Amino acid sequence: MDVNDAIKKFSNSKNNNIAPPGWVYTSKDWFNLEFKNFFSRSWHFFCLSHELDKYGSFRNRNFYNKNYLVIRDKNGGLRAFINSCKHRGAPLTDQKCGRMKSLVCPYHKWGYNLEGKLLNAPGIENIEDVVEYDLNLTSVKVEEEAGLVFINFSEKNNIPSLKEYLDNYLPIVADPHNIKNMRRVHEKNYKLKSNWKLYVEVDMETLHTPYIHKNSIGVQPVEQSPAKGEWIGVFSRSQETVALKPGLRNLGFPFNHGIYGDGLNGTHFSIIYPGFFIVVAQDCMWWIQKTAISHESVAINVGYCFPEETISRSDFESVSKLYFERLDQVIKEDDLITEYQQNGLHADFQGFYTIQESTVLQLDKEIIARTIGWL
Repeated sequence: MDVNDAIKKFSNSKNNNIAPPGWVYTSKDWFNLEFKNFFSRSWHFFCLSHELDKYGSFRNRNFYNKNYLVIRDKNGGLRAFINSCKHRGAPLTDQKCGRMKSLVCPYHKWGYNLEGKLLNAPGIENIEDVVEYDLNLTSVKVEEEAGLVFINFSEKNNIPSLKEYLDNYLPIVADPHNIKNMRRVHEKNYKLKSNWKLYVEVDMETLHTPYIHKNSIGVQPVEQSPAKGEWIGVFSRSQETVALKPGLRNLGFPFNHGIYGDGLNGTHFSIIYPGFFIVVAQDCMWWIQKTAISHESVAINVGYCFPEETISRSDFESVSKLYFERLDQVIKEDDLITEYQQNGLHADFQGFYTIQESTVLQLDKEIIARTIGWL
């Protein structure tokens, strides 16, 4: 397989309907290249800022076979570490979230402050004597914008800031929809037997919605967002929420406070690279984050969010069930069709895109460009 020739042929093709070669979904070598050139240099969504609202608040999550810990320090900033004690490698905590004053490994009680500095090490009488070993926690980059927390694994210093990475996603989507006011009320995690790209592709086209989502979405016209930076998206214009099934959309919650412009006029569906699919409607927000495990499996993290004032309503529990039912159904339908599609792919396959899938074609070209190192 001559990767460079095949990819150049696809990327430079005058035929704007040709899909990527089948082996980009089935090859271990291509997956390794994605990890090296794309995943390891990207910003990855971690959680919402409100989930780390107090000194010592923390969350931990897995990315690419490592566990990471993000915590709010005493100055109100964020710190991120590999969740692994520098003594023998045990996790500092196995809790998904909580609050702590210091980080103490349960194995041998080595202790660290919230800035990751080693403070106490049973078995070592003088910490200063072993400073050459760098026994402080291994830190990673962490930043927050518009109420969204992201981490970056790259050891390089010349990576763009999160604000630069998101670019005009902030003024086009995050700010008009007042994402900072959203609060997560539901979360689930699971795995699929699918290449991660198949699941982000399905997010960016509506050709399948009348068939796969006949009763949950139906026909849903969209227009492509003028994205700059590390994202791509589409916008569905509607004066009512699309987070409920057709026929039930008049039963939804009031719109989020503080929204304006297109935040009032419809729903943004966006992929923040590599695989954070985030949807913001007038009344709620949800995401389906895709984190590749291998060339044929992907970890899924789902979050459902509502404005703070909506959650405090007396009818929240009863009305929110209508939202959960619709969102759960759509996600399950996409899960099934994505795994089904994977079963038919093979290295020699060459797909074809219709005009209605032009955003998917652009998505694939941008993913491949970042993987091959052209951008």
